[in-house]
Amino acid sequence: MSLLKINNTKLYVYYLIGGISIVTGYLVFISSFYLTNNITWSLVLQFTVSFFLRYISYKKFIFKKLNLITYLLFYITFFTLNVYFLYLTKNMYNVYLLQLVYIIFISSLIFIILKKYEK
Repeated sequence: MSLLKINNTKLYVYYLIGGISIVTGYLVFISSFYLTNNITWSLVLQFTVSFFLRYISYKKFIFKKLNLITYLLFYITFFTLNVYFLYLTKNMYNVYLLQLVYIIFISSLIFIILKKYEK
């Protein structure tokens, strides 16, 4: 799949929804991590908020055929990778910065994967 073939409007809406979700989820993460200093709990809260916000928005505006179970499996997979990523790197760098980098990188990857599954 070529990124040039992607409808620019869908890409714009995807990143608009993603941007809102990133800000919301990231605020949940940093607030929770600040209060609890617990990576796993903070990620559970962040992913729960982001999952529902994104699934409802993506289903309505972008991926009309988006399957709840498939999307949930993606989220569980990326949640698990996120937990391992933060636990492996938390002593090397700032957890807040690492989480922001992870979210931005993964959101692009998820768009490409969801476009493939939509066909």
